[in-house]
Amino acid sequence: MLDNLITFQKYDNVSFNFNNNLRIKDSLSFLNCSNFNIKIGCKINKITIKNCYNFKITYLDTISGIDIEKSKDISINRIYDEEKYINLNFINCFESNVNFEFDNLVQLLDIKIINENSSITFSNKT
Repeated sequence: MLDNLITFQKYDNVSFNFNNNLRIKDSLSFLNCSNFNIKIGCKINKITIKNCYNFKITYLDTISGIDIEKSKDISINRIYDEEKYINLNFINCFESNVNFEFDNLVQLLDIKIINENSSITFSNKT
């Protein structure tokens, strides 16, 4: 199932732009990383964030799901593009601190959010 898994472990102070470098079957895993900033401009399968701190995800296309476990100061930012149907199916948060930034909070209605002992906030980028 995770044949196309890319893992980043113990990285600090990193900024990546995965513009069109990933495919729909690819999954990203971040373990024990801090001060991370990633931008994803293509469809991907899944993102896993575990034991990370100060982590920002900006996405412009579909992500099937995001798992966040025991992480602090996680920011998920969706960039609106009129030409793309952007989707995020589920977010699973376990003992984490997460902030969702969206152009319109109505976009969160179709996302299944599982909160297990986490602090989750929502903000509108107006």
